[in-house]
Amino acid sequence: MRFVKHRMFHGYVGIVAAAAAVLAALSPVPAWALSGVEEAPAGSIAQEDDWLVVQQAAPQGCYLTGVAQEGGANMRLIVAGDRIPVLKTPYDRGFKGYVVLTVDRRPPLYIASFLVDDPQSFALPEAIHRDLIRGRKLIVKAQPVGVEPLEQAFSLIGFTRALEWLDRTECRVQEATFPSNAHR
Repeated sequence: MRFVKHRMFHGYVGIVAAAAAVLAALSPVPAWALSGVEEAPAGSIAQEDDWLVVQQAAPQGCYLTGVAQEGGANMRLIVAGDRIPVLKTPYDRGFKGYVVLTVDRRPPLYIASFLVDDPQSFALPEAIHRDLIRGRKLIVKAQPVGVEPLEQAFSLIGFTRALEWLDRTECRVQEATFPSNAHR
């Protein structure tokens, strides 16, 4: 009888876990909130599905941020006014082998670790930019030095609409202005 109760308990836990996963998938809560970030970054002015638009102090304009949905590596994908996606990682010792980027079911893009100058902040190659706009999910696979291999998933849902914010007046990089000497 004890075995049956134990088995039923695991069945119940499985049903609860499945229900929680379905609710999380259908929830309007963005990926950044589900990934351990308790609140949006200061200066957030818009949310496009799983992407936030964050306004920086003048004259810097805005940047977009998406947080890894799965995995515990605390990586972020950031896009500023230059529209170059940058992967931010907490790994300062570099990577072994390759960093592998895959969008949906497209062929993976391999970045040799020796090509990554700054493992804590590196630009994604131009070859993947179009895939990010058209895709639904980016998978990053890497092995940081001294850490187990990792795999992180980023939702690309809302990415294209978030990019459009970079063209809006409130997000444009402001030109530096200098006072005139007319009043001297």
